[in-house]
Amino acid sequence: QPSFSDGSVDIAQFQTWWSLSSLRCLALATLLLHSLAVLLTSIPTNQPPPQGRLLRRLFFTSDLWCLACHVAGLVATVLLLGRRWASGDLSFAYFAPLVLGAVLLLIQLRCYLRQGCRDA
Repeated sequence: QPSFSDGSVDIAQFQTWWSLSSLRCLALATLLLHSLAVLLTSIPTNQPPPQGRLLRRLFFTSDLWCLACHVAGLVATVLLLGRRWASGDLSFAYFAPLVLGAVLLLIQLRCYLRQGCRDA
């Protein structure tokens, strides 16, 4: 947050800082939602693509390297933002949606793995 040496804050600098912070937060949220949508749509890997053309075009991939990159990005984001939340720098209201998305992905993987064990 911008401030002068005497502790006062210039309103124009503060508005610029706040709008840039909001844009960064929005960009991060958009990228995370896209990664989560790709993972939820594409995992398990042996399933057919979704019926919807838009879902298939925007979110589905059968490329394992691409899925691994999305998983790595999601895990890194959960760890880094979790550390910020644990240290008190980040409100849980901002961290909770990411945790919820990661839990949904884990539930989907667990259900897939349980069914795969039954089918084998």
